[in-house]
Amino acid sequence: NILNSNSHFQQLYLNHMKYLFESYGELLEMGLKKEDARFVLPYSFHSNIIMGCDAHVLKNLIIRFTKGRESKIAELREFGEKLYEIVCQYIPYYKEVIDNATIPSNDGVRSLLDQHIDDYSYEIPSSVRLISATENVDREILVSAIMRVYNYPYDRALHYYEQVLEHNEGLKRELMFKILTNGGKEFEQVNFRFDVPISLAVLTHLTRHRTHHLMVPDFVPIRDLTKYRVPPTLNDSQRQKFEEIYRRNNEMYLIFKSAGICEEDLIYFYLAGTMLNVKTNMDGQTLAHIARLRICTKAQWEIRDILIGMRRLVLEQAPIYGSILGPDCEVFLKCPEGRESCGKVITLRERRDAR
Repeated sequence: NILNSNSHFQQLYLNHMKYLFESYGELLEMGLKKEDARFVLPYSFHSNIIMGCDAHVLKNLIIRFTKGRESKIAELREFGEKLYEIVCQYIPYYKEVIDNATIPSNDGVRSLLDQHIDDYSYEIPSSVRLISATENVDREILVSAIMRVYNYPYDRALHYYEQVLEHNEGLKRELMFKILTNGGKEFEQVNFRFDVPISLAVLTHLTRHRTHHLMVPDFVPIRDLTKYRVPPTLNDSQRQKFEEIYRRNNEMYLIFKSAGICEEDLIYFYLAGTMLNVKTNMDGQTLAHIARLRICTKAQWEIRDILIGMRRLVLEQAPIYGSILGPDCEVFLKCPEGRESCGKVITLRERRDAR
């Protein structure tokens, strides 16, 4: 409604979205699997989700989406307004709290940093990186088990660890496995922070695990649409098609940007394969749970590669704890997939029986 040529750009946008969806179909016809072809789908792809939250979270979402900097994104603002209508109907005593709430509409952190940093370029590492971890992970988990069982203070539990466990590798491994099968509560006492290069398509896989603390970069402003994930299975013709799609999408984004369209609207030019760097802080319990699901051969290949990378890094720091990171077939010699099983568990059982 702002641009004089609004109808022209609306048609241009619709034509471009049609091109992207048709390109997705072409890649399928070229033999590409759906899980790889979807990397060219626009991030504006419409879908329905189910959301559950308590009243406190609901209140904060409404305030952020209707008053905060996220309100500049029209779709989020409309979503917040719909949530507000629901609150007025079902939780009317929250209305006054929301109406009186104030929140900065601009990012003060960005404003301050922009005064000192003017390099907006970024790079995508080739693989996941471990930023930091609890010192001596294996020891901390096993000491925590002694503290829980005997109600010892830390120093006394550490003393018995040094007396009984420290030089007995077999006993340490057996106890670590017992902790795992007992619920793994002691794993929560250690932490790992990872720098994770990931595509938008697979970010949803990581986001679903809500027990870790995930930090995702701001979507606005757009930094670089030319950094994207290329599935390793692509042949030459499929790769050329991928490159053409991302080149045309970036060109269209630049046309819209030069026309003065706001960055909050330009986010719909993100494609599912666009890469970004996220940071996550996981405790040992969360990491073990995610590894169990995502190192499985049935998992999507990118998230599987990420978790295999995490396991490799953790094994360097904590060889005993790291040895229990993996799918059910590797850790328990069981498979929950039933008829959909890849069959790896059978090979592992045969290997165990042959010993």
